[in-house]
Amino acid sequence: MEPDTRRAWRDVAGSLFRLGATSYGGPAIMGIMQAELQERRKWVSKERFLEGLSVANMLLGATATQLGVFLGYARGGWWGGLIGGLCFVAPAFFVMLALTVAYASLGFTPIARGALYGLGPVVISLVARRLMRHPLKQAILVFGLAVIAGTPALALAAEPDWKAVEAALSKSGQMQPGGVFRIGMPRTDLTVTVKGVPVKAGFALGSYAAFKPVGDQAMVMGDLVLLDQEVPAVMAGLFRGGLEVTAVHNHLNDMSPHVMYMHYEGHGEAVKLATALRQALSVSGTPLGGGGSATAVPAAGPGLDTRQIEQALGRSGRTLDGGLFQVTVSRAEVITEMGVELLPAMGVTTVLNFQPTTDGKAAITGDFVLIDKEVNTVARTLTQHGIDVTAIHNHGLMDTPRLFYMHFWANDDPVKLAQALKAALAQTNSAKP
Repeated sequence: MEPDTRRAWRDVAGSLFRLGATSYGGPAIMGIMQAELQERRKWVSKERFLEGLSVANMLLGATATQLGVFLGYARGGWWGGLIGGLCFVAPAFFVMLALTVAYASLGFTPIARGALYGLGPVVISLVARRLMRHPLKQAILVFGLAVIAGTPALALAAEPDWKAVEAALSKSGQMQPGGVFRIGMPRTDLTVTVKGVPVKAGFALGSYAAFKPVGDQAMVMGDLVLLDQEVPAVMAGLFRGGLEVTAVHNHLNDMSPHVMYMHYEGHGEAVKLATALRQALSVSGTPLGGGGSATAVPAAGPGLDTRQIEQALGRSGRTLDGGLFQVTVSRAEVITEMGVELLPAMGVTTVLNFQPTTDGKAAITGDFVLIDKEVNTVARTLTQHGIDVTAIHNHGLMDTPRLFYMHFWANDDPVKLAQALKAALAQTNSAKP
């Protein structure tokens, strides 16, 4: 192979790769090709360049790519044409591949959606910069592009109408840290016992919906407390409304009546998601609208000494209705799903519930949020301290890192139980108190 031929191929590869990586827009690229390769580098005469452009316009496909193949052939023969075509499309191919992977992972995030909205004005400005040289016209163009780019950003920042969401579900909610709007739907219509102990709705029967704005839409996650006979119809209703079911299982054992827990998720317009959820729940006894009448739970004697519980746990908690006490513990690492951060208020947090029973005792239940290597160490710690592990499973499908939820039960001295829970928490990567 002659040195001139190798030099021609290198020239074709470098020139067309650089043009493919730095030029935008069909007509603009062809004008740049003429200025760079025909006028400056003299690969072809003007007449032959126009002939090649005419042929490229007649063929199917991208005219600029075909013109690149023609110019590569003119400079380096058949191999020059092949090299020129491949090098010209390679930058766009790899950029598009990278954007596809990024969108598949991060497409739901506000930053990603905003970046995609902004790509259009950026490309327009790059093309227009080639075509418009007058300073005044450039200033007008930049101003116009700023308006175009800013409009989607305003739309992305719009907060869902939470009052309309409450109306759709016929339940009031509260704003939680991180911009999560959470609506509780406790099963106050049920009288449930666990191992003969009557449990309150806020202790172990708390359905909920947690909404989080994502770009110009929202996502909802939650947990529905259902009787066995309610499960099939509610699941069918969720599917009809475009929601997904991510898990169905027990949380506790020896429950009477038997209760199941259905975890779900959805993406879309917040009010539509709430409406779909309300329609699905309409076939269950879940109290909506007026809120339902709370089923009476027999008095359990003296309340909890919450200060002693907090001291034993080394963490603070909050008192709930009905004399209940709750401590929540977040994970230390960031939890995501398809690039969207899952916040503690969405149910991705360890929950430790205390309910006073009799003889100065307390029942405890809740769930530890764990990664795989923590599951057995936490389960071993709980059982060694006399706490039953009642379920280990997932709640979601696409969480990163993969999470497992461990549910538990015990009825004993509250301080003793708090110390046991503290020992179990020490085996996890939980946020510091």
